[in-house]
Amino acid sequence: MIRYKLLFFSFLFLFSIARAQQIELQFPVSHGGMNILSAMYSEDGKLLLTRQEMDGAFLWDAYSYKLIRKFKAVTKSIFSSDGKMLLLVYAGKVVVLKTATLEIMYSLPVEEKNLTDAFFSNESNSICITTSSKGWPIIKELFSYNMNGNKLMFSIKLDMEFPIIETGKNGSLIVIADRDNKDANVYDSKGGNLLYHLDGKKSDHHRFIISDDDKWIAGIADNDIMLWDAKNGDLKKKLTGHSKNITDINFSNSSENIVSASMDKTIRIWKLSNGKMIKEFQEEKEVLKVSFTKKDHFLIAVVGGLQGVIVFPVHLELA
Repeated sequence: MIRYKLLFFSFLFLFSIARAQQIELQFPVSHGGMNILSAMYSEDGKLLLTRQEMDGAFLWDAYSYKLIRKFKAVTKSIFSSDGKMLLLVYAGKVVVLKTATLEIMYSLPVEEKNLTDAFFSNESNSICITTSSKGWPIIKELFSYNMNGNKLMFSIKLDMEFPIIETGKNGSLIVIADRDNKDANVYDSKGGNLLYHLDGKKSDHHRFIISDDDKWIAGIADNDIMLWDAKNGDLKKKLTGHSKNITDINFSNSSENIVSASMDKTIRIWKLSNGKMIKEFQEEKEVLKVSFTKKDHFLIAVVGGLQGVIVFPVHLELA
């Protein structure tokens, strides 16, 4: 017990140094030796939310790295755009909690169909869920519910075997793509109306993101990043440089930069205005997830085989 306490306070001390000296640190935020699958900070930077292989989700104090709450059997966990809500996906229901008190403010049971995903949309006033029917033929659908009154706003049939669905931080747009035939469509999150089709040049996509200012849509295309104009879907830029498949991308909070992680063991930061790489970080193993923290001062990364996360400064003002 004494040894674990010493380890904890050692990391607490090192984290305070990292805040001041801007050095890279690794934090062991994992239980039972399981790999971290995802990690994200709350909007105010005070909380860290991680999801762990076969062991649910964990909510941490971002300064002391003290565990606040464990959520068992959770398949997905995300903060709302303002950080005031926490969405948890279980096998047969979606639960939304107040981040401050962890009280349940919304619960949606999904028992008659297989629940496959859920996320906030429409400026976090609504949630979207995706389901697949239990019988044959398999019917996949997306449903949007207003959390005030649990009103169904719209539904979209997903005529694809492996749908990829993403929404932006503000939740005004929804991207629905087919992993197999590379089609991607963009919908309005308020009414579910089709706005336009994304031309991906027949590349394999498995991740889409929308910038906070709703100006850009980015997609992973093997080793490259595709950038579309979010107003009309016109392809504007293609960012190249990674030598192996990209595993994750995320926009900065300022919407001026984009960060990418790759199986080539690098993290790269790109400037959207000219499409040039401005920072590169080399890791010892493949990087699975990466994102900016609030104010874009730090990056948080999940590295393959690491029972924790890496937090390090980016110094964008020097780029």
